[in-house]
Amino acid sequence: MKNKTDFNANFYDNGIFHVYNRTNNKELLFKSAENKLFFLRQYQKYLHPFLDTFCWNLLPNHFHFLVRIKSTEEIKKYLQGLQPRALKPIEKKYLDDKSTTE
Repeated sequence: MKNKTDFNANFYDNGIFHVYNRTNNKELLFKSAENKLFFLRQYQKYLHPFLDTFCWNLLPNHFHFLVRIKSTEEIKKYLQGLQPRALKPIEKKYLDDKSTTE
């Protein structure tokens, strides 16, 4: 039985999704402008290669993004442009068609 807090989203190529998350008990997620900038830099580094972002909103205790998952071809082209040693195991599986966006 799955833990009631487990959740797996079914993302798929070219799908448009509203991605959001919030803190527990309305605790602050972003305590300063620097926190927001750090978050956006991490988003740019780790997610932007795989997503097209249409809009976003960072609020003190939660965030929202409206994104489109890039096509398999776009993702593979990006990954193939990286140095092989820089690829994470899941990215290697994706390139070998052993993993998908779903």
